[in-house]
Amino acid sequence: MRTTRARPSKVSRVSDFKWQDVYRLRNPVPLPKGTTLTMRWTYDNSADNRHGPTHELKRVVAGNRSSDEMAHLQLQLRLRTAEDRLTLQEAYFRHLLGKNPRNARILYGLAGVLKDQRRWAEAASQYLAALAIQPTHVGAHVNLGAVLVGQGRVDEAISHFLTAVRLQPDYAGVHYNLGLAFSYQNRLEEAERHYREALTANPNFAEAQNNLGLVLAAERKLDEAIVHYREAVRLLPDSADVHTNLGTGLFARGNVEEAVTHFRRALAIDPAHADARRNLSAAIGAPGATRQPSKP
Repeated sequence: MRTTRARPSKVSRVSDFKWQDVYRLRNPVPLPKGTTLTMRWTYDNSADNRHGPTHELKRVVAGNRSSDEMAHLQLQLRLRTAEDRLTLQEAYFRHLLGKNPRNARILYGLAGVLKDQRRWAEAASQYLAALAIQPTHVGAHVNLGAVLVGQGRVDEAISHFLTAVRLQPDYAGVHYNLGLAFSYQNRLEEAERHYREALTANPNFAEAQNNLGLVLAAERKLDEAIVHYREAVRLLPDSADVHTNLGTGLFARGNVEEAVTHFRRALAIDPAHADARRNLSAAIGAPGATRQPSKP
């Protein structure tokens, strides 16, 4: 077997392998854009080859039986950065799409890579193309909705989220996204309903617990909001935002000492958390609060 690496600089390197085995490079070889990799297999089926599976002169057959010849080229890449991974994934899906332009799965995969790069318009275009081929693709509706929210097109996003809910009513993530979208529009009753649906499907959905607490607090249902904030803290004990939200609810209910504890915990996690620091100062200055150093 012979492998050749031809780089854009025209410098080539050839490696020869004389026996069947798994070969790996000791150190990764940098492959600049434009590098061409080729592999050539040559089989010696002559009677002089004492390692051959048979001394009978016959056609070489590729396969997985012990008497067959086997040759596989596997290229394993080690990426330098997360951005490199996205670049490689995009190139991979575009390559597949060139061979099969009407494959909804490939279009969906490409859209996801573009979404991860925050290339909203391009991602939306690919999700729409996938849905034109497969209108019942739940993931495409959900992710297109998320992209549309990123573009500020919340009404259109809600339409796709609702379609996804009709297709898969127990999908917690869709209900969560609907809760977010309705919250953006200050449609609190609808947001509350969908956050509750998300928690029915997945009671340990920490973000839904927290966001339902926010909606309930905005609806002046503070005692119930605190219940959900506590659940969110249980599920996300290292979230400064969640501790701050619970502290805010407790402070509003007059439970100053416990509120201070959660504000301090939030600042221990994130010393730059402005809301936690501001609310801690207010809580320490409140009547009945224990005066102690405000360091987190």
